[in-house]
Amino acid sequence: MIWNMFMKSLAKLLAFVSDPTRMKGLVVGLILGAAFCIPGFQSAPTGLPYLHHYDEPLIINEAVNGLKRVNDDDPHTKFLPSSAQVVYGGYMRFTSMALDALYFQYLKLTDDEVLSWNDIKTDLDGTQTLTISHPGFFYWARIWHVIMGGMGVVFLFFLVRLRFGMASGVIAALILIGSHTYFAWSFIVTTNIPLSTWIIATFYFAVKFNHSKNRRYLVLSFIASGLAMSSKMTGAASILIPYTAALLNYSQLRAPTHLGSLWKVTYHGLMVVGVFLLWNPSVWLNNSHFMHWMRWLSALYKDGGPHFTKEPGWEHLSYQVGELASSFGWIGIISVMGIAFSIFHLKGLSKKPIPLRSSDALIMLVFPVVFLFYVTFKYKIAYHRNFLLLYPILAAFAAEGIFTALNWIQVKIKLLQKKGYHEILVSVAGALLFLLLWSNFKQIYRDAQYNNQVRDTRTKLMTELGQRAKGDSIFVGVENGLRVSMHDLKRLEGNYGYFSISELDSAFSAFTHLLVPQYDFPLEEVDSSVSILVPKINETVSARLEFQSQGSKINYLHDKAPWVPIVSPQINVLTGSSYPPRLMQQYVVPKVRLASVGIADHYPRSIYRGKLPEAEYYLSFELTGTIAAGELPTVSLLQEEDTLATINVKSTNWTPVKMVIKGNGEDMTNIQVIMLNDYYDAETEEDRNAYIRNLTLRRQTD
Repeated sequence: MIWNMFMKSLAKLLAFVSDPTRMKGLVVGLILGAAFCIPGFQSAPTGLPYLHHYDEPLIINEAVNGLKRVNDDDPHTKFLPSSAQVVYGGYMRFTSMALDALYFQYLKLTDDEVLSWNDIKTDLDGTQTLTISHPGFFYWARIWHVIMGGMGVVFLFFLVRLRFGMASGVIAALILIGSHTYFAWSFIVTTNIPLSTWIIATFYFAVKFNHSKNRRYLVLSFIASGLAMSSKMTGAASILIPYTAALLNYSQLRAPTHLGSLWKVTYHGLMVVGVFLLWNPSVWLNNSHFMHWMRWLSALYKDGGPHFTKEPGWEHLSYQVGELASSFGWIGIISVMGIAFSIFHLKGLSKKPIPLRSSDALIMLVFPVVFLFYVTFKYKIAYHRNFLLLYPILAAFAAEGIFTALNWIQVKIKLLQKKGYHEILVSVAGALLFLLLWSNFKQIYRDAQYNNQVRDTRTKLMTELGQRAKGDSIFVGVENGLRVSMHDLKRLEGNYGYFSISELDSAFSAFTHLLVPQYDFPLEEVDSSVSILVPKINETVSARLEFQSQGSKINYLHDKAPWVPIVSPQINVLTGSSYPPRLMQQYVVPKVRLASVGIADHYPRSIYRGKLPEAEYYLSFELTGTIAAGELPTVSLLQEEDTLATINVKSTNWTPVKMVIKGNGEDMTNIQVIMLNDYYDAETEEDRNAYIRNLTLRRQTD
């Protein structure tokens, strides 16, 4: 049986390869997909090891974290995110996991320091939320994301080719490839490009079913819809596409009984649910957790929170339409013309049999109209990236507008009515369009070359200091707010430590060089203890300044919003003491680093990495939060893998807790805090939310 299936598949493959028309279409589609991918591939390294968009770690970090948790005993935490990332769609997370597993094997072969997943440091280990110790995980996730965008171009080509011919398919693909907005999001890992790809795939298979009446294409359309939903929850609306095609061809699904017909229609829809559940196992492994974050995300989109918002209704709709018009420019007029032609052809729905052009028009129109009005009239959050899925659809309508307009011209001019002239006309129009879009293509290519060279100011500075750090000639103090990547800190070979801006004076006695960002202090909002010090801080920075890097100021309130990425900050390099440094009187563990990882769940979080001068230290911190189940969490202090102390916290009165640590001045040490904070009652919705703040590492006084 298996042999027969293999032979049948082989025969079909050979038949496909031997068909020059099919092979020609495949080759053209792949060339167009590659044309889209090339500038995306060039742009993939931009900014690494730092990220420029806060959505990226929601997918990439969680993919790596899932592999780091593979040995967890609790099936609810194995592979699955512990917070809002659980509702960000499993498709990109799990496909990234597969890539990460391969890249990890490569690291084991090429990097002597990588022996297990414990050697890959993420926010689970206390690194900055927006970094991973090995940025190759970000790079390959971006490459995969670009490939997903290229797949969307290929599906778009095949969709329009199916409806209007090869030349029209090329036109639609060129329009999408020439969209600078679509390119700009192609190498930033979010859920929007994969969603767009699977929605255009859903359209292609639905239209293919409408033309061929072959039910396997309807099945593929429902599966693609499930993948769209698995990429992002708003993809659930894409189920309208295959159902529209199914209802237009109901005779193909009819069974001997009405109940049988109903079952056929129903179980196709269940495919979407099945695919979604396969890619999102948290729905059935920990449903209360998943639904908790679904409610949170829905409320956030409705209320807007701190995000960019527009009032639901005409204000939001007009804004998104304006953004689409700005992105497409004059091509948007052709898209509108194509939409008008589609609406005009809807009148054919009353005919028997329904013309293909009319049924195709209904399949193409229902989803984008419902999606655009539903999202803009219900939600406040107005990020335009949430509407990227409309770009390939508008490109398809633009190709339809050109095809129909040329068809009308051919009908009016007798000289052009000869056989084959229409395809020639469309090809000429495509060539003209290519010339008109040439400036777009050139701009995208120039931007891709620029993106390939973009490096953060922290990377540039650490590369320079790393050369000077060889031989223990310097000891660098890094101000907490800079959020320097561990990948960059490795260049200093352990000759570094952290300090807080409020402890700038004492830090001068501990470091030969201090790295201080150029802060923008909103004095009316920062802590009073800091605002009092601001004039003195600015005076000290000016007096000790060795040189200043290019870059932008950091708003001090990033300390309160660590998920917002800092892009190429302006860095002041200050001169400190002569080497070797005297013992530090105080290290202040960065609040921003702790806030970025939450210190609110049951994973070890690093709070200090580096050489700790020989002395005894004590760690103090304050804890507050909501009591659940009658108590607050248990907090443990670890040095390397040894537990130094464990405290059962019973009060929320912000009482400092002290734990003793020893340093020997020679070895690198890793100080970690673990909080057993996991409690949630689904019935009462009682949720423990405890937080650590103001961790301070001090030398014991005599």
